[in-house]
This record gives sequence, C-alpha cells and structure tokens, in this order.
Amino acid sequence: MKYTRKALLGVVAVDSGHLMIADPQYLFGGRVFRGRGQEEKAAFWGRDARQMCEILRAEYGVEPEPVPGGTWRVALPGRTAEEAAEEIRRIGRERGLLGMAAPWTGSARDRAYEASSGRDQGGQMCFPDGRPGAGVCFQSGLGDGVYEVWAHYAELPGWGERIAKVEVRLL
Repeated sequence: MKYTRKALLGVVAVDSGHLMIADPQYLFGGRVFRGRGQEEKAAFWGRDARQMCEILRAEYGVEPEPVPGGTWRVALPGRTAEEAAEEIRRIGRERGLLGMAAPWTGSARDRAYEASSGRDQGGQMCFPDGRPGAGVCFQSGLGDGVYEVWAHYAELPGWGERIAKVEVRLL
C-alpha cells in the first residue's frame, strides 16, 4: 500500500511500562472484563516461584495455576486478592525467597499485563470466553515515558483519505 502522508496524532504517557491497542467499548464500564472483587487471586513470579507453589500446596492446600510468562495465580480461601498477595510476599520474606506478588482480579489491566509477559513482550488479549480480539498489549520500549503516535494515510477509492497504519515510536 502506498501512503499519501504521515502526521503526528499526539503522544501517549506510559507509567506501567505497557501499551495496548483495543476498542474502548470492550474495556470501559466493566462490560467485558470483571472488576476488582470479582475474582480474588494473587499472581506471583520470580526465581523462587516454583518453591512458593510447593509451600502453598503443602501449607494452604491450594493448587497454583501456571499462566504464560512464568507467572502463577492462586486463590487463598477467605482472602481478597490484596490479602493473598500480601500473604505470599510475607512467606517470601520470612523464608528468603526471591519473587514478586500482586493482586489479580481478572480486570482488563491484569489481562493486559498477562498478555505482555511472555517471550515476545506482547500478545493477544482474549475475551472472557477465550475468543481473541479484545486487544493487544505490549511492553513499551524502555518502560515509562511519553511516546509519539503517528498516522500513515492512504487514499482509498470511494472512501477518501483514511488512516492505513499507526506507528508508536518507543525507542
């Protein structure tokens, strides 16, 4: 495709080290993804994550579930996502384990981070029923910052000038 012009659309600020491309209708208002308090789990990862799995199985009787990118999720009975993450951090501190833990509630943010945690540093976000198309999330270059977003335009017969490609300059 031959582009007719290129224009700076604006900038996007990043404070999470991630960006995503999605239809806003799918993400806002809780229409697609659950919000906080709906699915109370903790996510954990790091060098000693497998050892943490063993501790949680033996001492709490729960089975952590593996997710892409070397992360695990687990619900601790009677605890919110925040409380479960804090409990995992406490266990790690007390036993000298190296790893991280954070609340996981199944929100769009949690699913976006999960999609971008693999080897490719980005990936597909799926709808709750597993269908692809909810969005694509990726890590943003060197992390936090303000990044330029450019549009490349093409002339489309019967439609006129349209955005044909979007470019985000991360590095």
